Amino acid sequence: MKKQENYIREQLTNELKPSFLHIENESYKHNVPDDAESHFKVIVVSNNFTKLSLIKRHRFINELLGAKFFQSVHALSLHLFDESEWKKENISNIQTPDCQHK
Repeated sequence: MKKQENYIREQLTNELKPSFLHIENESYKHNVPDDAESHFKVIVVSNNFTKLSLIKRHRFINELLGAKFFQSVHALSLHLFDESEWKKENISNIQTPDCQHK
């Protein structure tokens, strides 16, 4: 059903108008039911991040998604870039480790 994934996409798209957005449900890497939506990797490129420190970017996303969202999501791996940073980044380097308790 992708309820959580769609929620993430909607919130980030509406607020940030990203030039690049990648959302990956990584729940399959963890000890959860097959249809779980509990672990996500999110890559966002938006010039709204240009003057924000890394911690402020993360806080912004956490506040945007809201406390209720985090009641059902266990992990959110955020990779947040402005356009100039993104041009320097290699997407193949952005990996999330597998859960040790799978």
